[in-house]
Amino acid sequence: NVHAFLDAHDVAIDGTDNPEAKFLLSDAALVTDTPLIYGAAVRLEGLAMRIERGGPCLRCLFEAPPLQGLSCGDSGILGTVAGFIGALQADLAARPLSAVGVATLTTFDGRSLRLRNIAVRRRRDCATHESLAGSGLARFS
Repeated sequence: NVHAFLDAHDVAIDGTDNPEAKFLLSDAALVTDTPLIYGAAVRLEGLAMRIERGGPCLRCLFEAPPLQGLSCGDSGILGTVAGFIGALQADLAARPLSAVGVATLTTFDGRSLRLRNIAVRRRRDCATHESLAGSGLARFS
């Protein structure tokens, strides 16, 4: 029912602590053309990125969920890091659409209190984008 859920909203914010769920949301966001605000935090580090029409998805960034992913439940997290990433996700959700094909991954290091912005491009060999193009489900160019 993830497609129906995303279709009913203008934007979705990922608050999951499970790599498989994050990839499911990323794939479904491209199918439904619903912007997804990805976020992840563990220990003293965090990531955030807006996934939207025609742009890079989690598979463009990581290819597949890790076989043994880190989770807050297993590895712990500093609560302020989760709060900071959540605030960053809210900011990304309020922004206008990005240029097609490019996204910015923001990393946060709680040890040094540094943010880093990394340009992420859509991979030509991304499995999600290739399957959408072949299925006719993609609503983007």
